[in-house]
Amino acid sequence: MKRILCIAVTLLLVGASVFAAGVSETSAQQMVTLEFSSNAAVGTPHQMGQVKFAEEVARLSNGTLTIKNYSAGELYTQEAEITAIRRGTLAMTFLGPEWFAEIVPFMEMFATPFFFQSPEHLYKTMNGEIGTEVNNRIVAATGVRPISTWLMGGNRELLLRNIKREVKTPQDLKGVLLRMANTPSWIRMGEALGAAPTPMAINEVYLALQTGAVDAVEGPLTAITARKWYEVASTLVLTGHYLTPIMLCINEKTWTGLSPAHQKVLMDAAVSTQKYVDEVVVSSTVKSLNEIKAAGVKVVEVDQTVWQDAALKYYEDKGLTKNYDWALLKRIQAMAK
Repeated sequence: MKRILCIAVTLLLVGASVFAAGVSETSAQQMVTLEFSSNAAVGTPHQMGQVKFAEEVARLSNGTLTIKNYSAGELYTQEAEITAIRRGTLAMTFLGPEWFAEIVPFMEMFATPFFFQSPEHLYKTMNGEIGTEVNNRIVAATGVRPISTWLMGGNRELLLRNIKREVKTPQDLKGVLLRMANTPSWIRMGEALGAAPTPMAINEVYLALQTGAVDAVEGPLTAITARKWYEVASTLVLTGHYLTPIMLCINEKTWTGLSPAHQKVLMDAAVSTQKYVDEVVVSSTVKSLNEIKAAGVKVVEVDQTVWQDAALKYYEDKGLTKNYDWALLKRIQAMAK
């Protein structure tokens, strides 16, 4: 619990310190519309950030640039979004290291448990000099440009239905069917936590928990409450296994087809929206924890170092560190001190 409050305080401090398909132009005024798809549930911090970002873009561009939002998977599934934005049939979406890692192998290291030590560490890395280097490598390999990184929510935690045993260590998750997104990096994260990963679309999780098709799900507290998963669960385990960077991305051809003025609008709007998202994460994470407790879900605190050590051993034993950019990793680790 102290860790959740600590993240909240840190976030407040951090917050203070062409035309492809999916893009339309109404010519004379050079009015531009960009389609922005996400699978974020309504009411989660990054979905609220998606709405705020559109408002900021409209304000800063004096209405000449419009973001047309689609959320909760109404336009594309999570898996389809990366294909669509690479092809240029979608202008903007949220992506993360887990989705890029299969195309840009060194991104695997960003998708491992306990990679970021704090929100401040995440932002210094992803929105600073290192982030610029990483984004340039992603653009070259994928044709997709991350223009900013936000925090998806607080730490990711484990939520379980009644599996008739206590979970305190990764060993306790042996055989537990844990819903994970359907990419190899997410699957590996589930295995590193000790579970049996079960790929599943996010909109199917509630029914799967209810029927026992899966035993557990992981995610930020804000996602757990927004999707009401706690209604069909019995235990919340505060593993804090991952701070999720959510990367605000645009198709590169779409980006280069924009005027410099509109490019600046997107960048400036991303910065101001990040501060807003941080404030939402702070308030909604505490609110979500209280909501989960009030529903009668048992909250279990664990020794995080046990989970961290087990995850590191998993990646080393599987030889998954071979794709790491070790020089870059050392620079990132130094920034956490």
